[in-house]
Amino acid sequence: MYEESEEYNLYSEEERNEFVFRIFQMLVLGGVLCQFEDVLQPYLNVTKSIYKDLVRVQKQNITNDLFVNTIVLEVVAKDSKGQDYFPSNSDNRQNIAFLLIDDNSREIITFIHQYGGYCPAD
Repeated sequence: MYEESEEYNLYSEEERNEFVFRIFQMLVLGGVLCQFEDVLQPYLNVTKSIYKDLVRVQKQNITNDLFVNTIVLEVVAKDSKGQDYFPSNSDNRQNIAFLLIDDNSREIITFIHQYGGYCPAD
């Protein structure tokens, strides 16, 4: 996830923008109290669990093919001057806000992570 790393290009830009990758990234990078961890499997398990809880999949009636029925939108709210206020400092990859819209049930779920809290430091 470090752009200068030799392994950074193992995933394309498109893959790094996928919602499941963003969940994984949020978990691995953590928050202000995050400590180093070199065991990967727990992160993969929790990523899968969160993704399955948030994203709905259905079968098409005719072909039985699976398709994702959840619309995932990344959101950044800005004030009249164009400054981010939610999540604050959206340039930090750890500050994310997503709206997940289930087309069938018409439910909206929020998925948010703000590094260091929700109030910008002065």
